[in-house]
Amino acid sequence: MNLLKKKLELILDLGLQPISNRFTKTRNKKQKLFPIKIGQCKDTGIIQLINPINYKELVPKLRWITYDEPEDHLDNLVKFIVARYFKNNKRNVVGGISFKDESTLKRFSKKGYKTWLINPKKDLNVQSHVGVESVQHLLNSENSKKISKKYGKADLLLARHIWEHVYDQKKFVNSLKNLVKDNGLILFEIPDYTKLLKSFDYTMIWEEHLFYYNKFTFEQSINNQLLQSVYLSKVKYPGEDVIVSIVKKINKKRKINKKKNLFFIKSLARNYGKNFKIYNKLILNKLNQIKVNKKIIL
Repeated sequence: MNLLKKKLELILDLGLQPISNRFTKTRNKKQKLFPIKIGQCKDTGIIQLINPINYKELVPKLRWITYDEPEDHLDNLVKFIVARYFKNNKRNVVGGISFKDESTLKRFSKKGYKTWLINPKKDLNVQSHVGVESVQHLLNSENSKKISKKYGKADLLLARHIWEHVYDQKKFVNSLKNLVKDNGLILFEIPDYTKLLKSFDYTMIWEEHLFYYNKFTFEQSINNQLLQSVYLSKVKYPGEDVIVSIVKKINKKRKINKKKNLFFIKSLARNYGKNFKIYNKLILNKLNQIKVNKKIIL
């Protein structure tokens, strides 16, 4: 795991909490609780869970639970990739690693490109309803080599909304590299939490991501794994914004000027942690006022 606990500064301790995707039939049924602590790496500014729970605990118990991501930008993104990186060459192959890549693959297929998607049951020996929390763990060097022989290595490999869930980034990236050609590209898409940190939105933690990135901290995380962005953009949405990055393999780490950006993200994180009690009190007071004459449903 890539979590350097000695270098982490505690930002926010939320105590013991249940898993957010657990739903019970009865009101008083006891649930297993886990410590939720948010910390920040002093060297990189990356915000992360201090004591991540086992990924198996995050697997939805109910098969109808699904996770949707913003997709309004995908049409333009696919057009951009086809024009700039494929040069409209139909021989390029696009691969995907989880169900979150399926809708993007369909867009490439409609344009005449060959695509493939990892099958959780056949390729990873796991039930088809599991999510990225399982894919990030089960995709390893051994089965990624088998998958590349089965489908062929991709010119572009999609990895949408999984990087923030990855426990062992080195193992995961090595597996991705096995699935892409030597001169191929990997498309990462992750939530940008700058806006939520600025607005003191504490609901962002319910998703139980391991990492909470902005463009600067994301760049550092991939640089540590010998990847470099050839394209990096932030797409704005009413809720959380999305970072889109197309990366290539590199032979050694780049030097990143981080003084200004590190100060910004550290200040943002500390203010986020310090203001939790204030906003908690404001919200509770508001709910107490409402519930005098009305029912509240969350």
